[in-house]
Amino acid sequence: MSATTARSGATGEPLETGPGRWAAAHRSFFEAMPLGRAHVLAALALFMAFVIESWEQLALVHVSGDLGDAFSIDTGRIGWVLSAVALGMIPGALVWGPVSDRIGRRAVCLWSLSAYGVVVLASAFSPNFTVLLATRVLSGLALAGICTVTFPYFLELLPSRTRGRAAVHLSIGWPRSA
Repeated sequence: MSATTARSGATGEPLETGPGRWAAAHRSFFEAMPLGRAHVLAALALFMAFVIESWEQLALVHVSGDLGDAFSIDTGRIGWVLSAVALGMIPGALVWGPVSDRIGRRAVCLWSLSAYGVVVLASAFSPNFTVLLATRVLSGLALAGICTVTFPYFLELLPSRTRGRAAVHLSIGWPRSA
């Protein structure tokens, strides 16, 4: 007889022990937890990280004409520069997920955003198309950490009754281009 199916000798009712008991206790804690100031501050910080990530991608589209002039590249190469962030995010998502399991979501947010800042600064000084493309791929790799952990980290911090609505509010940080 396993620990989760053991029965009480006195009442004959199942005893909840093991992982099921732990999960039930934590589930009820998250259902009863009040939404407080710490939640709002964490939400604002994560929202701003998400806004930075999304607006960065959109901003490059708006300066793409200037990229062609500055680097003497055609529209095909401009497309590569615009796609480079997304191409870097593919392996980045595969890397940052397991890293967040090891070092924590908060640490990944901080490291990802810091690495992204350094790489984006370096891309601003790109002397040619090849360096620009490489730094854009690296910025996508760094940026994937924010994308990978922002939603789960944000939602894990909240009382369970507010998670759905909060996910919608967080996604507002992603701009819609017209």
